[in-house]
Amino acid sequence: MNKDFEAAVRTTREAFRPQTFAVGVWHGGEEHYYTFGRVSPRTAEADADTVFPIASVSKSFIAAAAWMLAEKEKIDISAPVTRYLPDFSMYTEEMTQRLTVRDTMCHCCGLPRHDITLFTREDFTLEEMVHIIRYLQPAWPIHTKFCYQNHMFAALTLLVERVSGMPWGDFVKKRIFDPLGMDRSYTKPLAYQDVDDNYARPRVQKNGRNYPIKSEDPSNCGCAGSISASVRDLLQWVKLNLRQGKSPNGDKLFSTLTAHMMQWGHTPIRPGEMTPFQFDEITNTFYGTGWFVERFRGERFVQHGGTLRGYKSFAGFLPEKDFAFAALTNANVSISAEAIGRKLCDIRLGYTDVDWDKRFAEVISEARENAFSQYQTIIEPPEQTPSLSGLPGRYENKAYGVFTVRERGGRLRLHVSNVKPMSIVPSKLFGWAADLPEMAMALPLRFEKAGERAVRLLVHLDKDLTEPVVFERLP
Repeated sequence: MNKDFEAAVRTTREAFRPQTFAVGVWHGGEEHYYTFGRVSPRTAEADADTVFPIASVSKSFIAAAAWMLAEKEKIDISAPVTRYLPDFSMYTEEMTQRLTVRDTMCHCCGLPRHDITLFTREDFTLEEMVHIIRYLQPAWPIHTKFCYQNHMFAALTLLVERVSGMPWGDFVKKRIFDPLGMDRSYTKPLAYQDVDDNYARPRVQKNGRNYPIKSEDPSNCGCAGSISASVRDLLQWVKLNLRQGKSPNGDKLFSTLTAHMMQWGHTPIRPGEMTPFQFDEITNTFYGTGWFVERFRGERFVQHGGTLRGYKSFAGFLPEKDFAFAALTNANVSISAEAIGRKLCDIRLGYTDVDWDKRFAEVISEARENAFSQYQTIIEPPEQTPSLSGLPGRYENKAYGVFTVRERGGRLRLHVSNVKPMSIVPSKLFGWAADLPEMAMALPLRFEKAGERAVRLLVHLDKDLTEPVVFERLP
């Protein structure tokens, strides 16, 4: 079966062509590693110790940290967040009082993603990012719908720090990394770059080629996506969860009950709520606490993926089959990491009827076509160009920050902190749109005027919000 695993990894790498690809598999009581590519064009080949950001797979670590504190009776998982973070606040008082510690780690808080704040507030500290949660508009009542939410895991990270009395990274290192021998793992983004040269560089794919991009720093959201690790290290973590918290030397890092609660489905996920695809082989999908839980071909499957610009990760395990894997790559445009994860599970379960590489390639193609169609609709020009008079200025939203509109040469541009300036083009449907043609993406917007001067900028920043986000004009 080892040869089957290796062949599967090789064909996925050839199908999606990431520059660097590392996969680890636990099967039959043994670890197997398959690595391809170079860590950079002029350096050595990647190996099982090459470090990648694991992005949102980080969430399982901070969820485990919270449950570990609960085992010591330092946290009541069912208690309101405000018991441990007295200054914490949601958009309404009712939401603030109802949000529990458990709710922060199972994506049921009522907020849409609001992910653009992760970029416009990239220079924020963890505390500052948690503070602006009070200004994020909800889309649904709390506990009524799944929606993936990074800010909640930022709040959970801060809560773990306050209760444990130490930085979250120190807690994770002491309680998880060190006991598992994860010495190629880091909680501070980009810290691995100061250690040695054996780390994957971020890449984006365009027209079949990989291009270098700047590394991102997701530390403003804490353990929502900040951990980096080698595939060897990440596999140790997945195996620990497979074994219900038992380390290789027999020590229990967390209890069987904690493992059950992390891997138990708290929030149901309906088709389309998390991914644009729905396959017959994947059913009964839930979010636990830090892990997705589903049935894959009828077998219980626990998994989590992660995306950071320039990287993609996917890790999971089949509890009843003593099987685990971790996949890391440095090209986030593709979903090669999930494709190989599904292929590995099929090999373990004895299925050969699905070409997962082809399926996910079709998913990418269809998603791109839909996104481009939406993009063209948004930027379709009106018959007459509207006046620019009174529109330039600085507009502020307390969650998203300051958006500055400037005029130059009869054209408007939108300037946002830590984001490339965008052209503002007339839109037949919305009035105006901030245009990002290289990403085939546009943000609908309009201006509200009082007399000859715009006093508000209204921007559609999240597809799940029925109303635009309002930015008030600054003096």
